[in-house]
Amino acid sequence: MSTSRFHPAAIPVAAIVGLLLMVAWMAGMFSDTQAPGTDSLPTSEYTDTFTVVADEALHTEAVVASIEARDITRISSQLLARITAINVRAGDRVNAGDVLITLENDGLLAQKAQASARIEAVQSSLQEAQANQQRISRLREQGLASASEQDSVNATASRLSAELDAARQQLSEVDNALEYSQIRAPIAGVVIDRLAEPGNMATPGNPLLSLYNPRSLQVQANVRESLAVQLQKGQTLEVHVDAIAQTINADIVEIVPAADLAARSFLIKLSLPEQSQLKQGMSAHVNVPVDTRSVIRIPRKLVQEYGQLDMVWVVENELLSRRMVRTGNTDGEYVVILRGLQPGETVALPKA
Repeated sequence: MSTSRFHPAAIPVAAIVGLLLMVAWMAGMFSDTQAPGTDSLPTSEYTDTFTVVADEALHTEAVVASIEARDITRISSQLLARITAINVRAGDRVNAGDVLITLENDGLLAQKAQASARIEAVQSSLQEAQANQQRISRLREQGLASASEQDSVNATASRLSAELDAARQQLSEVDNALEYSQIRAPIAGVVIDRLAEPGNMATPGNPLLSLYNPRSLQVQANVRESLAVQLQKGQTLEVHVDAIAQTINADIVEIVPAADLAARSFLIKLSLPEQSQLKQGMSAHVNVPVDTRSVIRIPRKLVQEYGQLDMVWVVENELLSRRMVRTGNTDGEYVVILRGLQPGETVALPKA
């Protein structure tokens, strides 16, 4: 009587074989179903065919930029006086000549009243002295007045005339000071910041408000030197303003002819059209030309999304095959294909 013996090594081998068979079954090797991503459809089942071609397109580099105003005015007082009123706040639009700040001027008004009274008094005395001049002059012609009397009235009239000029000058200075007590907008613009409040003491040279002219907005960007040397004044570049999701054409108005030694870059400035949505300090990107490259573009409607992937249907041997592609920027109705398609291939859409 013979007995069969089961070798112990056969157990792990059988387990491995069984595991491989299960993986193969899950992968669909024992099924007639086609694997995802390789579906094929007959020719009659697709539409909107498009033949892939490669075009020469300008390749650009997005450079971080900011919107800055060329004309920024910081307003300060020419007098040492207390602020009684500030008529604007940050964001307000003002016209040239608008009264922005009023300073305390009671003392100046008193000085003006005194100067005006002094002028009236001196004018009265001068008129009297001039009348004496005429009277003494007539008496001198008649031999009834001496030369010393004539000299005396002439000196009095000259002194009073000088005093009148000084009083008028004093009144003019007081009027100017009163004019300075109302601080007006030197330009039409927008208030950036309000740096004082009523009750504060205004001192000469200490900023109270800052304004900028919205018509002077520029884009400023530091462009690496290898790109900056290819740019020219008057050249038009695309500027994308992030906050308003808008792309604007802007002309280069200035290229600072000295590089930043630390960053090895040049500062360029581009003019912007006046728009109410554009504000001082906004961030932007300038698309600076790098070179021309071969680019493939296809209609956006031919690209379909599958989760996080982009795919297209490619016509191969009169059948549609689904292929994953890598997309780039969108240009109007077209999208750039970075990887996955070659010139001469045909893409389409399956019929619904």
